[in-house]
Amino acid sequence: MANRWVLVAVVLAAWLLGACASTDDLEALQVQVSVLQDRVSELEDQVAGFGRRIGSLRRAWLRRHLPRAPALGGILMLSAGVDVRTVAGRLGHSNASITLNTYAHYVRSADEAAAEKMGEVLADG
Repeated sequence: MANRWVLVAVVLAAWLLGACASTDDLEALQVQVSVLQDRVSELEDQVAGFGRRIGSLRRAWLRRHLPRAPALGGILMLSAGVDVRTVAGRLGHSNASITLNTYAHYVRSADEAAAEKMGEVLADG
């Protein structure tokens, strides 16, 4: 709505300053202003549509990724070396075996460390 008043003010200023030599020029200018007002209205509708689409995309992203946040936290804690019982408590698991069964395969560094220790044991024997 504010954009339309700006256009009206521009037309009025042009007319008052004598930019319009005749009433034909003024009528042509009014037609152009009308076309511009229609275009502004269309653009406002498009912007409102983009806002609705962005909102729905944001909601869809949250629905898809927010449930994964605890899993990511569990993986990061185990990768950082936090003991399994603490991670299980943080995730709300009733015992550590649930945590181990769920997240242990994500922790590659722990698997590599175990393989190295086993190699050392076998090499020493």
